[in-house]
Amino acid sequence: MRLSPLYRVEFSYPEHYEIDGPDVGGIFLAEGRCEGALTGRFRGLNHPRLRFDDVYLPNFQGVIETEDGARIAFDYRGYGRARDYGREVVGTAFHSTGDARYAHTSERRCGGPDGRGARPNDQARGRGARLRAAG
Repeated sequence: MRLSPLYRVEFSYPEHYEIDGPDVGGIFLAEGRCEGALTGRFRGLNHPRLRFDDVYLPNFQGVIETEDGARIAFDYRGYGRARDYGREVVGTAFHSTGDARYAHTSERRCGGPDGRGARPNDQARGRGARLRAAG
């Protein structure tokens, strides 16, 4: 299977709420921008878990509003390991839309997010993240 780039997104978490529960460590509201085959505004909510071995498990859903008015829902799942620069995140990206112009995004299962960025708590302090989705 050959993957082709769908988009790249850069975002930050301008708001967050620490929960410190057994299933959810926090709630992180994301804002950013997508560039590529999907270009536009990116908004989402990440409610990750952090395992005992310091592996981060994102549970991230939201919407991409394209410049031409389409709305595409996304669902990112995966895992992230600590690295010198923050976290390296790998996993899957699923998309869904009722807009016929972007129906192909609903049919593709994407590898990614392939991300480099800070831990969610660091992102909440103003550091950003970059993700690439390809399908």
